[in-house]
Amino acid sequence: MPASLPLSRVARVAALAFLGVSLASQAGPRLIVQFADSDVEAAFAPAARTARLARDAGIETRLVRRMAVGAHLVELPAGSDARTAARAVVLQGGAKLAVPDRRLHIARVPIDSNLQSQPYLRNEPWSVSAFAAWDITTGSPSVVVAVLDSGVLAHPDLAGRLLPGYDFVSDVPTANDGNGRDADPTDPGDWISQSDLASGAFDGCEADDSSWHGTSVAGVIGANTNNGLAVAGMDWSARLLPVRVLGKCGGDFSDILDGMAWAAGMPVPGVPSNPLPAQIINLSLGSEDGEPCSAAEDALLAQLLSPTGLRAIVAAAGNANADADVHFPSSCPSTISVAATTNNGNRTVYSNYGSSVDVAAPGGQGGVPGSPDFGLIAVLSNTGQTTAGSYFVRGIAGTSFAAPIVSGVASLMLSVAPNLSPAQLRASLIDSAKPFPPESTCTTSVCGRGIVDASAAVIAAQAAPLPAGQVRVVEYFNAGFGHYFMSADADEVAGLDAGAFGGAFVRTGRQFLGWSTPSTGTAPVCRFFTVTFAPKSSHFYTGDPVECAGVKENPDWQYEKIAFHVRVPAAGACAAGTTPVYRMFNNGQTGAPNHRFTTDAALYQQFTTTQNWSAEGVAFCAP
Repeated sequence: MPASLPLSRVARVAALAFLGVSLASQAGPRLIVQFADSDVEAAFAPAARTARLARDAGIETRLVRRMAVGAHLVELPAGSDARTAARAVVLQGGAKLAVPDRRLHIARVPIDSNLQSQPYLRNEPWSVSAFAAWDITTGSPSVVVAVLDSGVLAHPDLAGRLLPGYDFVSDVPTANDGNGRDADPTDPGDWISQSDLASGAFDGCEADDSSWHGTSVAGVIGANTNNGLAVAGMDWSARLLPVRVLGKCGGDFSDILDGMAWAAGMPVPGVPSNPLPAQIINLSLGSEDGEPCSAAEDALLAQLLSPTGLRAIVAAAGNANADADVHFPSSCPSTISVAATTNNGNRTVYSNYGSSVDVAAPGGQGGVPGSPDFGLIAVLSNTGQTTAGSYFVRGIAGTSFAAPIVSGVASLMLSVAPNLSPAQLRASLIDSAKPFPPESTCTTSVCGRGIVDASAAVIAAQAAPLPAGQVRVVEYFNAGFGHYFMSADADEVAGLDAGAFGGAFVRTGRQFLGWSTPSTGTAPVCRFFTVTFAPKSSHFYTGDPVECAGVKENPDWQYEKIAFHVRVPAAGACAAGTTPVYRMFNNGQTGAPNHRFTTDAALYQQFTTTQNWSAEGVAFCAP
């Protein structure tokens, strides 16, 4: 075990390849340039606009390609000062934003070890209280977490969780898969040999075996749990979107930005649209080149966040045991920056630190087994030193593995509160963090607000303020009756949470929104109660006025009240801007009729195809 834990790949700003030909000896640095939205020439004639930019700023440039968010990738002559050029094209060339392209790398500290347990999931002062969070929710397949990394390998503990992703590595030697961008995000390996180094194509990096980093990160977020195999992921149900942006010796910010935009559902020139946009992006990567996040770079990232789309960008704070304020992109205010702690709640020996860190999470630390701070993060990996071999589990350490713990917590939060805005998610996650243990080497000025607390974050998400006029409809399950029940009444919810009716009703962790009062286009949801099937009782809900009137005439059912308000679907579909709520019926198989309502199409399909529930379609349209 080495005395220190350095990054295996040194960050650099590298010469790149264009159209599959290595230009390491000829090409210069590149700029990411964004023109004003009103700049018609930039939109329809980018080459001509780039040429005019060059004339106005007095700098030779070459258009490489269009990018996402209306940006363009522009190459400068070899030896150019990219930062000076960026300033010039904004001041003289009329660009709205211009930032140098960067090379980013895996933020990891390789440690070879035997499979370790996962004490960081426990309900301890130094761990993340995942066990307590799972009592509330184990996640939802409606949530998508994008893993921007080296690609992902198939692994039995990721079965059924991976969505079709995309490979954004445009430089062919870096990509190591024989081509540039394509629809295959599989990790081909990122090994670097001595002959690679001798070629000069990977200057600044070191010879190393393949890391299988993206597979490890994906498993921390969402490995299948409670299946007796490998490791437990933070989120048992969220779907994982592999977006390959790193290859040999890392990857370029221009590719990473395009990958982030695509993951968020934004158009990227030359790339098919992403049909399943992510709500969370995990960035276990970064640059230690000493340059902090600029205001322009942060502005590019901020454009990706949306109240109804991408809610969080979680980034590793880096492993240089240095000031996190000069680590990119985690020092960007638009990201949630994550430092790493040990299993004692101390800062790990490698974790970056400082004012830009938002929160901490266990990241593992080597040393002597049995020592107070010893402990590793158990991750999915592969035995292949270059190309893929067999899957296995190993122990490892780094902020790369602290960040996906936080991404997993964020996805659990969205499973119970899918309407959280980026600001609400950020505040709920950070403000609910556990205080550092009294003797910890972490303080709020070093490691962020505290250690992420999955349980507290989920509870905070459930309690986050709603838009005016909206209300949460909270689902409960009575195991004794085998019945589901839901309520939007704050007093009733508080009573059930406090153990009313002998604690028989327990939150399932699922909820949706309704309107608290009538408004244009809404209808009241009638709530009924029956004891006809004693000793089991049951409730029934309908937003259909005809159905409501008919049940009121049935003496077996007692009309209780208007439960909340919804919009009524037209021809079984909801209008744009509303969320379908599906209704399914248990066919009386638990001894009394019972319906369940959900916004989760996958859950609806599961119950109606494998559990003998009848599918009744879209019952409500929710906010």
